[in-house]
Amino acid sequence: MVVAGAMSGTSCDGMAAALIRVSGPRPAVRLLARVTLPYPPPVRALLLRLGAGAPAPAAAFARAEALVADWTARALRAAARRAGLPLRRVAVAGVHGHTLFHGPGAAPAVTWQACDLSRVAEETGVAIAGDFRARDVAAGGQGAPLAPWGHHALFGHPREPRLVLNLGGIANVTWLPPGRRPAAVRAFDTGPGNMLLDLLAARASRGRRARDEGGRLAARGRVDIPLLRRLLRHPFFARRPPKSTGREAFGAGLLPAFRGLRPADALATATALTAASVAGQLDRWLPAARRAAVYAGGGGTRNPALMRALRAALAPRPLRPVAALGLPGDALEAVCFALLGWARLRGRPNVLPVVAGADGPAR
Repeated sequence: MVVAGAMSGTSCDGMAAALIRVSGPRPAVRLLARVTLPYPPPVRALLLRLGAGAPAPAAAFARAEALVADWTARALRAAARRAGLPLRRVAVAGVHGHTLFHGPGAAPAVTWQACDLSRVAEETGVAIAGDFRARDVAAGGQGAPLAPWGHHALFGHPREPRLVLNLGGIANVTWLPPGRRPAAVRAFDTGPGNMLLDLLAARASRGRRARDEGGRLAARGRVDIPLLRRLLRHPFFARRPPKSTGREAFGAGLLPAFRGLRPADALATATALTAASVAGQLDRWLPAARRAAVYAGGGGTRNPALMRALRAALAPRPLRPVAALGLPGDALEAVCFALLGWARLRGRPNVLPVVAGADGPAR
């Protein structure tokens, strides 16, 4: 069966899509194609503005739903072209959308991924599975992270313990103890990934840069240790998993904390925050994984300064690329959503309740 996945992360870089061939019940996966289509500046600006909670008319949110759907359809078509397959061969596409608000702890619990799924279906002719986070929240879960079901299917090993780290706008980790037992998997958001780094880079460049390319500015800075210690006292870090977070906790609201620092020092401190929070959350909540190898994927792996900081913070755990497990790190999230769509088509549970805290397995 050929299935597709499409994902727009909290870093708001663009729409990623992957086409995979799935066989067997476990399942076995072969990557056929992957693409990432960067958002044009006006689209990215709109999504960032709405995601930051800026007041806007209903028309702006409706426009965001349509734009994300259009870019999802474009990415799916591009992935199919790259694979040399017509879209009619795709049995289902698992579509994430773009998160505008994530509040599983709100009353009532709510999460919102902008994407007009009907529009995607009309533009592609492909059956669409979506609203994965909303379904999990409706079942009493956190709605995130969702990729651990895919991590378990892809990377679970009968003898080798593994940690899978995704460095998107928010960082999350999946613990895969040996044995491939779904009930033994643990996963949670660890805190900021690239989100603060991107915001600080944009502020330093007065909006001319979306990120600190190659971590070059952070590499020239010095970590403000007192500020780092204050940031690590954020209440999210003390919460016991299952837990998830987003732009509401680690977005623009934290920028005032860096006021008065040189841009390079601000970025060095935010880089240290991501590395220290990942390592600290593993030490605190997954002590059994103290010596397991960490396999990293996501946009943050393209930041050498962040990877150096992580390698030091995670020691003695070895830090390796997800590609060492046979899948390109920049394809991982889209492949996981393709697998969620595949499971939905087959009527199989595609969320691990023990990870997200739901009352039962969502489909």
